[in-house]
Amino acid sequence: MKHPKFMLVDGNALLHRAWHAIPSLQTKDGKMVNAAYGFTSILLKAIKDLKPDYLAVAFDLRGPTFRHKMYKEYKATRTQQPQELYDQIPMIKEVLGSLGMVFFEKEGFEADDIIGTLSHHPALIEKKIEAVIVTGDRDALQLVDDRVKVYTFKKGISDTTIFDSVAVMEKYGLEPLQLLDMKAFSGDASDNIKGIKGIGEKTATGLVKAFGSVEKIYEALEADVPPSKILAFSPRIRKMLGAGKEDAILSKKLVTIARDVPIEFDLEKCKLGLWDQSAVFSVFSKYEFKSLLPKFNALAGESGGEVPVSAAKVVSTYYLVDSPEKMARFLALAEKQTAFAFDTETSSLHPIDSKCVGMSFSWKSHEGYYIHWDSKNPGYGHLEKLKKLLENPNIFKYGHNIKFDWHVLQTLGVHLYPLSFDTMIASYLCNPGSRAHSLGAVAFSELGRQKQEIETLIGSGKDQKSMSELSAEEIAPYAAGDADLCFSLVEIFRKRLDEKELSRLFAEMELPLVPVLGRMERYGIALDTDILKVLEGQVEKEMARLEKKIYDYSGEPFNILSSQQLAFILFEKLKVSKEGIKKIKTGLSLAAGELEKIEDRSPMIPLIVEYREFSKLLSTYIKSLPELVSPTTGRIHTNFNQTIAATGRLSSMDPNLQNIPTRTDWGREIRKAFVAEKGYVLVSADYSQIELRLVAAMAEDEAMIEAFKRGEDIHRRTAAEIHGIGLEEVTPSMRSAAKTINFGILYGQGAYALGRATGMTFAEAKEFIEKYFKVRPRVREYLNETRELAKKQGYVETLYGRIRYLPDIHSNVPMLRAQAERMAINMPVQGTAADLVKMAMIRVDSMIREIYKKEEVRMLLQVHDELVFEVKEDSVLEFSKKIKPAMEDTGRISLSVPILVDIKSGKNWGEMEYLFT
Repeated sequence: MKHPKFMLVDGNALLHRAWHAIPSLQTKDGKMVNAAYGFTSILLKAIKDLKPDYLAVAFDLRGPTFRHKMYKEYKATRTQQPQELYDQIPMIKEVLGSLGMVFFEKEGFEADDIIGTLSHHPALIEKKIEAVIVTGDRDALQLVDDRVKVYTFKKGISDTTIFDSVAVMEKYGLEPLQLLDMKAFSGDASDNIKGIKGIGEKTATGLVKAFGSVEKIYEALEADVPPSKILAFSPRIRKMLGAGKEDAILSKKLVTIARDVPIEFDLEKCKLGLWDQSAVFSVFSKYEFKSLLPKFNALAGESGGEVPVSAAKVVSTYYLVDSPEKMARFLALAEKQTAFAFDTETSSLHPIDSKCVGMSFSWKSHEGYYIHWDSKNPGYGHLEKLKKLLENPNIFKYGHNIKFDWHVLQTLGVHLYPLSFDTMIASYLCNPGSRAHSLGAVAFSELGRQKQEIETLIGSGKDQKSMSELSAEEIAPYAAGDADLCFSLVEIFRKRLDEKELSRLFAEMELPLVPVLGRMERYGIALDTDILKVLEGQVEKEMARLEKKIYDYSGEPFNILSSQQLAFILFEKLKVSKEGIKKIKTGLSLAAGELEKIEDRSPMIPLIVEYREFSKLLSTYIKSLPELVSPTTGRIHTNFNQTIAATGRLSSMDPNLQNIPTRTDWGREIRKAFVAEKGYVLVSADYSQIELRLVAAMAEDEAMIEAFKRGEDIHRRTAAEIHGIGLEEVTPSMRSAAKTINFGILYGQGAYALGRATGMTFAEAKEFIEKYFKVRPRVREYLNETRELAKKQGYVETLYGRIRYLPDIHSNVPMLRAQAERMAINMPVQGTAADLVKMAMIRVDSMIREIYKKEEVRMLLQVHDELVFEVKEDSVLEFSKKIKPAMEDTGRISLSVPILVDIKSGKNWGEMEYLFT
């Protein structure tokens, strides 16, 4: 017979677990919600796993408990957590309130005392209700019996396990209540419970196994015990037990969870499912828990409640245009509009190769239209009329991630115009520190409306369908809903861009960049797979050579890429010192940076680092790039992202071409595989030291400005000034150290990091930094002024007006505050450089389309400060002369330093020669 189940949650234990598992998570206005989000996520997962009938949460109250009266040093060694943690307790209680869940607190007692009382309450025992305690604190295991279990964590917040009496015995070799006796001897450092000094968990467990309890051990100590049990008492142990008797007895009292807390308890009020769905939606929206709403909806559905699509009371009306007559009426209405939002549905998420399945439109909130595109008769034969609509210059076109739809339309021969608003880009500009710019996330946070998830249509995993397999009736509400949400968001973001003074950046930079990136993505770049095949053999040969050397040192074969196996070889077998190695949850970190710290402790370590580098090149580029060649075009088509990097930099994916190593021989070999099409040449236009030039201008450092104006080597000039010598006396090592600090200041590099990068001691690096700031006083002033400005206004900005908010700049967590200060220094410089490159791309794209014949010049790639073009052989010199001034123009910002662009050309990306600088 199945018994009812009562889930009892230790609120404080889950709060702290979530706080440490999710280091930093904020709402768009900078409110820290990491612990509240993690708590809610754990809570919903536990409900899903356990399927309880009743639920209650217990919290600690601030102030002393009955244990402090017994022992005033109880928990005295605990580190005070930042206020940001405690500020989230009211949020959690607000979440619980919306879910109709009761919580208990009692002055003088802790949460686990309340749980101990409720789990063994007569009302539960009489009705044979099973209690499951959800906690991260294993002290609760003492409460386990035939009716009480503990649901806890192996690691993180998602890997969970359940303890019953059998599991406790298997894990600890003791009955649940005997854990009290074990801790009475071993103590509990986390709660500053002493136990008996010198007795650890292993010895304590042995004693309890042998005698049963603290009390029986002391009885045996004073009596004539059987010889077999005397073995448990060495003279040393006997002495410690005797001296520590009072501590052991006190410790047992301190670790014992109370079961008699005087609280009012009504079982029926704890019944699960008493939630107010609109309240849940409101609270989840308030704290931007968008990703948790589907989990709640699933639970609401399982419990028999109504699954809320959204808390909105307005009913949305979506029309399926499924006949020529309806199409005619749709076009008649659409052509009268001044603006509409639209969205395309495709057979895959690769817009260049996918097929259009349908298209949706909206020009009024809560209304939308869906037109299904039959593969044999797109748009019911009205492609030309839809083309006319989408190219109509008098109707503004809105989209969310509109570059995707731009691609789809290009394939159909439709040239979207005017491209007037992208709500994804607008969301990114307003909230650059967030990664939640999907339509669902934005609609949830801005409109309080929930987008239908695509998985509800096409499924997921191995059972996932293509959108092209679905009927028009299935797709219509989903597609029309997307267009409706996009249209509803436009005015919200238009006002917000104005309020934040970002409208100009949006209209002059980000939006015009969309078709520029689209054209680059469609062109792609040719790849010589034969070069990579040869390179694959060479790299595998090098790896085999390294593998043999590594095994010679280790004395046995092992998986070199396994951190666990490598740790055993290094630290257990070879006895390499672990000193200075960073600790992580699973043990010691063996990341590249950590191995570099100890590479002088074993000749095997540099070989391991080199082997790993080869392995990464092989898996990330050499083997994977050929698989990404489009079967349609025979070229690689990366995807440029405008809405990821908070600094404004573009990023690329599928493949990421911005991370191909440039300073290693093997990286350059990989670049050789990127080639020009027959009859063309690759041209590279690379900004020279753009970020340092911007630092000179923004800091108004006259020495740097003059050095750049004279065309001097800025690193050599810096080294000469630091050492007080002439330029001709600067050695390569001096220049290298100066280069490191020149770039390091942009990232808040300190003496420790500089020392690691240059080989200096900490003292030498510290002195070097002081000398640097003596010759660059304006740079130091600029850095300090930027930090102070960030603290004052809560954000920093680029010269073009791009903003990055820094909610952690006043954090009580030193690590988060220091990180925010580094961002404050780096973003204005790196962001301005990114903005400058974007403006140049728009300008150059316009020039190419205006001056050159179709396909004569193609802009292919943007890699940080470099643009790569494919140019007809007979146009290279002329184009290069035009591109240089176009890129060196800084547009609407004025700089006190010259901006220089170096031009190179070649048949492949890895072998290019300077045309001019």
